[in-house]
Amino acid sequence: MPRLSQETIRNLTEIYATSDSVSKTAALAGVPYHTAYYHTRRQERLHESGFQSYTKYCEFLARRLGFESYGDYLNHLARQKGFTSKSQYNKHLVKQARTNPERHCLSALIRQRLQELEKSKAWLAYQVDVSSWTVRDYLRRKSFPSVDVLKKLFAVLEVPYQTLDDFLHDEKCKN
Repeated sequence: MPRLSQETIRNLTEIYATSDSVSKTAALAGVPYHTAYYHTRRQERLHESGFQSYTKYCEFLARRLGFESYGDYLNHLARQKGFTSKSQYNKHLVKQARTNPERHCLSALIRQRLQELEKSKAWLAYQVDVSSWTVRDYLRRKSFPSVDVLKKLFAVLEVPYQTLDDFLHDEKCKN
């Protein structure tokens, strides 16, 4: 992540204090969502928990569980699942997720509706209050939205679905 000036960080903090979301803060400050989140909500959550950084929080949790480091803990979890390393396990998860039929169907729906509405991924991200990286991950089938975000997606894309079941039982999704 590129370093921001203290003035930009101060500006982000001020906007976030009066805004109702990280997405709107990012848009108003002219920075990517992840940058706005990192300098606002993430810091807020860490300080609420008494940690100065996310790394220190992860290290604390790993040591509390008896591991020397967070990396050792992640490798342990991967070995428990039959993999030689966390890297091998992560590659497996990505490959597995991309073959999920729900993700294929959602990706196709988003692409189709964005084209029909003549809107961009950035527009959708702003409307749904997620980062444009998140929308990109939905399109690439790397992730799937939470129930709340899925409902927002359906509303913003102007599709008749109310629930995941409605969506998955539609004949268009079964093809």
